[in-house]
Amino acid sequence: MDPKKVMEVNNLTKAYYKNDGTTFNALNDVSFDLHEGEVLGVIGKNGSGKSTLLKILSGILKPSKGKIIIDGKISSILDIGTGFHPDLTGRENVYLSGSIYGINKKRVDLIFDELLAFSEIADFIEEPVKNYSSGMYMRLAFSIFAFMKPEILILDEVFSVGDIAFQRKCIDKLRELIKDGVSVIIVAHDMSEISTICSRVLLLSEGKLIIDDTTTKVVNYYLEFIHTDTFSKINQEKIFEPGQYNNGYIELISSKVHAKDKKIDNAIYRDDDIEITLKYQQIKKASTQIIISILNFNGEISLMDSFSIREGYIPKENNLGIFIQKIIIPKNLFNFGTYFIKFTLAQHFNPNQIGFEVFNVNSFKINLRDWDLKNIWSREINSHFRPQLLWELKSLN
Repeated sequence: MDPKKVMEVNNLTKAYYKNDGTTFNALNDVSFDLHEGEVLGVIGKNGSGKSTLLKILSGILKPSKGKIIIDGKISSILDIGTGFHPDLTGRENVYLSGSIYGINKKRVDLIFDELLAFSEIADFIEEPVKNYSSGMYMRLAFSIFAFMKPEILILDEVFSVGDIAFQRKCIDKLRELIKDGVSVIIVAHDMSEISTICSRVLLLSEGKLIIDDTTTKVVNYYLEFIHTDTFSKINQEKIFEPGQYNNGYIELISSKVHAKDKKIDNAIYRDDDIEITLKYQQIKKASTQIIISILNFNGEISLMDSFSIREGYIPKENNLGIFIQKIIIPKNLFNFGTYFIKFTLAQHFNPNQIGFEVFNVNSFKINLRDWDLKNIWSREINSHFRPQLLWELKSLN
């Protein structure tokens, strides 16, 4: 039996009229459904229409065109300051929120202590919320809605404020609510956060809905085709301008990444060895040290290595001339997705010489073979690494 549909959005459009007489569509013909117990992520660059969509769904803005059918009570945590009376204390705002959402004082009395303990702001609960920091405000706002059992919860960047420990606690609480059938729509810029809690994602661009699909598929699409325009093109050779990267010892000439031994195209698959080639000119005798880092889209280092970090390694000076350093990443190490390469270069015999870093030298995309794409479980594995582990099954019968 399919889960109950709690929201249906049809052809939603929000137009603004500019001073020159023209119109600007913050949202343009957006349609989607939301089901009971579903966590729907909404992603896109700034100005894509994410916040406008949430404000319309929350009743703060009226659409210019379109229809929204809602089966359930909506609770929203949007901009800092929205939903609370600034002159009332934290305690008073808890009871005010309860009355707004149809929860009587007796019920709020029963949950208040647990709600307050979860928020971790007991020392400030009698202070007016206008004196709260943004972190304290979001702690109280999330705690109120989490303990008042909403039916549909709408969140806008709620986990971007506050410390990591509280963010983790909020995510755990959110999972509890989802198990109880609460439906969630959440906007976030952190793709790891979206990947952790969302079962489905909408991608907006310039007010239009580009993709509505599984989290893994949409996040990878977004990261590849939006962010890579800012950095280097996928699987392409990078030629450096003369003098662009020169520290007095070496000068970088070019770098490239490709599937090792591949002759036909430049596609890299999960079961390909990956070859990275750095070409440089040694312009002064020295022992050149090279560190390679592979980063994901959140800037996290997924892999780091250097040829000089080996037992028994003895540094020696390179003669003058042009050199090619090849680095092989073994097959079946990375999962599908797009990654960036960073090089750090320094001289072993000169510890006072600060190494220079070259960010986003190349990017490479790891694809899945056809048999892998047809396997729904394979597509939903979202770890950075995906080595082929050794599995052994023994029968004890």
